[in-house]
Amino acid sequence: MLFYGKCSEEENHERSGDRNRMTYNDNRVSKPSRAQRVFFRVRDLLFVAAVLAIALTFFLLSKRDLSGSSLEAHVYIDGELVDRIVLETGVDKDYSYPVRPAVRLHQYPDRTIAVIVSDCPDKTCINTGKIGKPGAFAACVPNRVLVTIVETDMTDTTQEVDVVT
Repeated sequence: MLFYGKCSEEENHERSGDRNRMTYNDNRVSKPSRAQRVFFRVRDLLFVAAVLAIALTFFLLSKRDLSGSSLEAHVYIDGELVDRIVLETGVDKDYSYPVRPAVRLHQYPDRTIAVIVSDCPDKTCINTGKIGKPGAFAACVPNRVLVTIVETDMTDTTQEVDVVT
């Protein structure tokens, strides 16, 4: 039938029958009972195990022992390296630089360093807190000061390449 209008009773019955045949309420298609439903399948358990293995690997790598390595805090002002502070256990010291007297750093005895004083408006550098893991940094953008933590090898003292030999 090409036009939309009245249909015969047989056509209506056929349409409604088709519609009912497709629904879930038809007696021929049964819904699985609660006892038949599977909570976890094998592939679900494998996926969860893989995710946990990856998370455990990252956790163990982040907790590796840094006692055999030397940590340094590199202080950059205006993009230039101004100071290298060796982070040692038991040292409690303040650092300030004449180029930026408004910014003051503090080295703590637990091999960490933090920006403790700054005249910047938002104090994000102070709120960063103590940093002490390789790759961590604190930046005071308005004063153009950057402090990064770098892991160095204890046998390497020069940090430069000797071109002569």
